Formats: sequence, structure tokens, C-alpha cells
Amino acid sequence: MTKYAWAIPTVAVLRRIAALGPIIEVGAGSGYWAMELVKLGADIIATDARAEGWVHSPEPHHPVATMDATSAVRTHGAGRALMLVWPSYDDPWSGQALEAYEAIGGRTVIYVGESRGGCTADDAFHERLAKSWTQEDIEIPQWYGIHDYLTIAKRVTP
Repeated sequence: MTKYAWAIPTVAVLRRIAALGPIIEVGAGSGYWAMELVKLGADIIATDARAEGWVHSPEPHHPVATMDATSAVRTHGAGRALMLVWPSYDDPWSGQALEAYEAIGGRTVIYVGESRGGCTADDAFHERLAKSWTQEDIEIPQWYGIHDYLTIAKRVTP
């Protein structure tokens, strides 16, 4: 789990995500999901705030630009779907990235993680997503004791 990803992608899920592209991924870690999406022809820019990448994977799976989530969204997010896979628990960057994405007129969010109260993202992210976005939840394989899923959210208010 720590070498690849906290969430388990399937080909069907990856195809569904790729069809929503182009994509800006924030908090990409070692770029595992980005690598898998590129194999299916997706246009994706992967970013993460940590220059060293994900601590458990010394070699990135895909090129990951070093930039914080808000800067990444402002710089590369226009015209792209925003993707967050397992954003840090109770850390404000996920909510800040979503706020920045809304500010540039973003229309599609791809989120892989647990729901509010789970071990991914912060309350501001979940509250903002619930307020201004329609959500479709899609089951994905889960590690034992984890309750994550794929959410595709579409903006309903400007």
C-alpha cells in the first residue's frame, strides 16, 4: 500500500477519470495515479507541495511538479478537472485548493477518499463540496478497514 497508493485504482475507474480530462492533480505524491491515467491516454499535470515526493516511494512513478495545491490550481487549473487522491487528513490544503478552483470557474472535481469525518481531506473541503457540487459516488476496491470511494462532482452554482 505505501509503495503505490492508499486508494486502489481499477481500469474501469481510471477510464472514467481519464474521460473527464484534461486534469490537474494536487497532492499527487509519487504520481502513481497520474502514471496509470497517462497509460490510458489522459492529459494530466501532477503536483505536490513536497519536493521529495511521497516519503514511502523514493522514486516517482510519474513527473510531479513541486508546488502547493492552491498555486497549482491557479497556475494550471483553468480548463482542467481538479483531482485529489487521498488528500491529507484535517489539513487545510484540500479545502483551499477547492476554493481556488471555484474562484477560477472550475466545473469538475475528481476526489478519491473517505467522506466527511473519515481520514481524508478537511471539513472545509467536504462542506464546500456538499454546498456547491452534485456528487456521484463510485465504489472502488478498498484496503481492509478503509472506506474510500471515487466521487465525481460537478459544479451547480457559479
